[in-house]
Amino acid sequence: MDILVVEDEKLIRDGIISIITSKINFVTNIFSADSGLAGIDIANHKRPHLIITDIRMPDMTGLEMARLIQEMSIDTSFVVVSGYSDFQYTQQAVQNNSIKDYLLKPIYWADLVKAVTKVHQETHTKDPVALDNNEIDSSGISETRNIIKRAKQFIRANYNKEISLQMVGDYLYLNPSYFSMLFKNQSGENFLDYLTRIRIENAKRLLVETNLKIYKISEMVGYKSEKHFITVFKKNMGYSPNQHRQYGK
Repeated sequence: MDILVVEDEKLIRDGIISIITSKINFVTNIFSADSGLAGIDIANHKRPHLIITDIRMPDMTGLEMARLIQEMSIDTSFVVVSGYSDFQYTQQAVQNNSIKDYLLKPIYWADLVKAVTKVHQETHTKDPVALDNNEIDSSGISETRNIIKRAKQFIRANYNKEISLQMVGDYLYLNPSYFSMLFKNQSGENFLDYLTRIRIENAKRLLVETNLKIYKISEMVGYKSEKHFITVFKKNMGYSPNQHRQYGK
């Protein structure tokens, strides 16, 4: 199987090539290009089975490059690599039958191996696969758990600030919508519910252990408005902060 990697950022391009060469045993040749035009030229001469392309490049998008290559009647498949800000745009691109998968930056090796293996199995069904599927799946699960662990650590360290889904997504280099879905699937509760739970837990502790005013505690756990804090507290606990202070000791 021959693969062409089209990515204008050298560090990412080299990283993709490194993963392919170290984790996949069915690749014969790997070609690389740093622009859409260079990618078209190499695709025309080398006819790779798979093209892994960034979606944003200086001269053209990866989708424009894919369309031009298809118009040249080059029989190849595509895997699109996207930054978090391109997530919705990339989802639309997957409607193109030649685009087999999309990967979000930062690229995790298990995701890349699965995407390449998927294309390989469609075109070379009798050839050996890169890794045992169970090994790939377990690695992907482990990586996902690590993402959620880091997210929860970040939330616990910053719950007293104006923390948002966008902020956590930026910290993890993930699209906020994708992170939200991942967090819900893995933890069983959505981002806002988890953040609220952490804030309420700390508010309960402060109400019992200190004599601080309610407005001060609300600020310390991330709420600018005392009224909003009291409303959220009542909704989650069934009673007011003052009642918790009175009967919680």
